Amino acid sequence: MKKSYIAWFVGQITMLVLFSLSILAMYFVEFFRSTQYELLYLRINGGVFWASALLLILASIVVCILRKRDTDFEKEHPKHRPGCIRVFQNTPAKVADIATAITGLTAIILFILDMKILIPRGIQVVVFISISLFILSFGMHCILNGINFEYLVSNKGGEKK
Repeated sequence: MKKSYIAWFVGQITMLVLFSLSILAMYFVEFFRSTQYELLYLRINGGVFWASALLLILASIVVCILRKRDTDFEKEHPKHRPGCIRVFQNTPAKVADIATAITGLTAIILFILDMKILIPRGIQVVVFISISLFILSFGMHCILNGINFEYLVSNKGGEKK
């Protein structure tokens, strides 16, 4: 069970990274505007966006199912809050929590400035970078504070049955 659990857990994080990168890639559609590649770029980026979103959900479900198969761990942790509500559960989660707060505030401030036309057109990529980083850091906050990560580091995710 160890290899499959770790593989799905890593897949979950990989899909989160692809998802946030596809949001960042939305900015670059401007470079293909009115060219023969505009539609191709939009289709590829849209495909990556939706595929990574659906595969992220699938990986999250599979990771939960694999964890719930360990009845001993479930008995030790009968009730647990979702990872998006928990904060500062471990050292990697602390980093993700702080990054989420910083990137969230940055994204909000830059988005408001962008709406008021205070950000020049040439550096709007900064807004997309901040939104993409916020989505990535919030996803990592949810994953690293969650029970599935706790199961992985408790070494029970590594036991063979």
